Amino acid sequence: MLPNAVSIASIDDVCSMFSSVPYLAPRSEEYSATWTAVDLLPPPPAGCSCSPAVSAQAKFSLIDQATGEPEPSHVRGTTGSQEFTAKGFGFAKFIKRAWLDKSTCFKDDCFTIRCDVVVYKQIKHSVEERRVQSPSSSGVVVVPPSNLNSQIGDLLASKETADVTFQVGGEVFAAHRCILAARSPVFKAELFISEMKESRDTTVIRVDDMEAKVFGDLLCFIYTDMLPNNVPRMTRQEEVAMAQHLLVAADRYNLDRLKLICEEKLCKLMDVSCVATILTLAEQHNCHGLKKACFQFLGSPWTLNNAMATEGFEHLERSCTSVFKELFSKVSAL
Repeated sequence: MLPNAVSIASIDDVCSMFSSVPYLAPRSEEYSATWTAVDLLPPPPAGCSCSPAVSAQAKFSLIDQATGEPEPSHVRGTTGSQEFTAKGFGFAKFIKRAWLDKSTCFKDDCFTIRCDVVVYKQIKHSVEERRVQSPSSSGVVVVPPSNLNSQIGDLLASKETADVTFQVGGEVFAAHRCILAARSPVFKAELFISEMKESRDTTVIRVDDMEAKVFGDLLCFIYTDMLPNNVPRMTRQEEVAMAQHLLVAADRYNLDRLKLICEEKLCKLMDVSCVATILTLAEQHNCHGLKKACFQFLGSPWTLNNAMATEGFEHLERSCTSVFKELFSKVSAL
């Protein structure tokens, strides 16, 4: 039995940036009796107490020992690539111990977690390789990577030349009409085309039915085409809720790429406790891929029976009758 907070180093040093793959028991007494956590930590270089930032993707999969395949309800990972630092990456509530004890993933007092890591190495060129060769010039011309998203993001952070203010849940956000209109047809209509005098003439616009944190992340995506990466670690339930709220906001403002990012994240976070609410959301906001993923997840009798015991399933039956019937039609055909 692995003691609390003791790591297991990977045997095969397939990537020097991640030669240590620790699986940790719960980090606090709050979770110790209920949950098992999992973390991926890059080891510090020799002679250094800190780890360099590494751009990578990571995925944890709990293996079903009866089939040798990943258990669909316990596959979690990053959404695209992200910067890994000494803090690492992981989930505070990865496996519920009561569930694990009764599952086929736990056998002979052992369970297996597979960790898949994809590291994006930065290609460095020498000055000679970057030299622009021409008969008339021997100068060195180096073209740096684009930092347009960073520059526009700085504009949002500095609030310079901002010409519109949004009030959301007690917080105030300064923004730029032209950038919002260029990125979102809904903002364009509200800020420039709409005949609503409030939207065109006032410098303070109130946004209802949205949390301030969600609107802040929405603005970050509009300005940088990325979600903020300096967010504090959240529980699985908090991650699901945030992805759901962002999906609704993305649909509201016609931000298709952000909507797909949220769909992808919900597919990875899906489990029996939230699949019904995710399916309801997918139906209400025309997320066809997410809806298909929910149907696939609910394809096994065990998963379906456990999902039916949740409040979300009762809400699905009341609010989306057609989807409820479609689900059971597909399940009965299996």
